[in-house]
Amino acid sequence: MKKFISILIVIYLLFSTCTTNSYAQTSNNWYPISESAVRLIADTINRVLVERIYMSENQLEMDIENYLFEQINLSRSVHGKPPLIRNTQIDSVAKNWSQVQADYEVSTHNTNLGYDLIDADVYFLGYGENIGYGIVDDQNNRQKYFDVVSIIHNGMMAEQPPYDGHRRTILGENIDYTHIGIGVEIEGNEFWITTDYVL
Repeated sequence: MKKFISILIVIYLLFSTCTTNSYAQTSNNWYPISESAVRLIADTINRVLVERIYMSENQLEMDIENYLFEQINLSRSVHGKPPLIRNTQIDSVAKNWSQVQADYEVSTHNTNLGYDLIDADVYFLGYGENIGYGIVDDQNNRQKYFDVVSIIHNGMMAEQPPYDGHRRTILGENIDYTHIGIGVEIEGNEFWITTDYVL
């Protein structure tokens, strides 16, 4: 992927700096290219480049969400708890809150979570939320993100009473949660995680 993006950047820079004196080669012949054609090619390459980067980042966010979901259910299993069921509507609520945290560069709980769940047509008897923030030293290394997620999750599971709110939420010790939504938002080498638990 990085090699592909590097090639596109080089091609884009070449085309975007061309003038009306640009030429294209076919076999052994060179033909002049109009400025509008150069601009069209440059814009197309730029659009593809942006889409590729977005798709790559979006896929990483989904992979992190799936990984954390597995970690949470594994921890619950170790403690004799049934697995939580992933819910796409709750996912969207969690994702939106992670985006809000990223936009404002803060880590804070969603005080309107109940209303947001109702707006997403999620009916509940109780709910809870954990949030996390991570930073990696190399945003081009996917594994770094998963390593940090593990540190965050394991840190929550290692909490001791009476300061064990995250662990109790994961295990559903105050409310016996049945469903979960997970949302991750990546901004450069930083990322925000929201996990919403619902009964």
